[in-house]
Amino acid sequence: EAYKKVIFGSFYLQMDETRLKVLEDAKKGKAHLGFLWAVFDPINRLPFFFYQVGRDHKGPKKLLQRFAGVLQCDGFSVYETLNAKLDALALMNCMAHIRREFFDAQGNDPERAATALTLIKLLYQVEEKARQMGLSAELRLELRLKESKPVFDTFGEWLRTEYNKVTPASAIGKAIQYALNRWKNM
Repeated sequence: EAYKKVIFGSFYLQMDETRLKVLEDAKKGKAHLGFLWAVFDPINRLPFFFYQVGRDHKGPKKLLQRFAGVLQCDGFSVYETLNAKLDALALMNCMAHIRREFFDAQGNDPERAATALTLIKLLYQVEEKARQMGLSAELRLELRLKESKPVFDTFGEWLRTEYNKVTPASAIGKAIQYALNRWKNM
């Protein structure tokens, strides 16, 4: 409980879940689908894990009721549900998940995927620069506003323009839609 207070007392957490087959009866080989949820405090570099049967919002909601801050996560709908139910939660999506969608779309539309991946790489380079310089949060914000924001704005405009030029059901169309659906939380 003391560890939970430390983790959920943070102002910034990251969260993701992984499915697991859990044996109910080893002799019969009977299993159910469970989920291991990982919560990470990147500021203090502290992990926290919890398990639940099923993938609904009830377990995460119970834990996050004591949390007030930013939760970074992927685009799983449970996080949107939590955001709507918990007033002290501010949802932030993850560029790595957006990047993965474009990486997977390279076989469908190499040119558009390469454009998206190049823009994302530019954003990552700013983050690497900030790490190498050991910048404080305030100086990191200044650097992001100066160098990342123009790239981010260009990327957002590119997403909106290109979505009208692709087939929504294609891999690149799905990648662009995935990014657009999460853009307000980026």
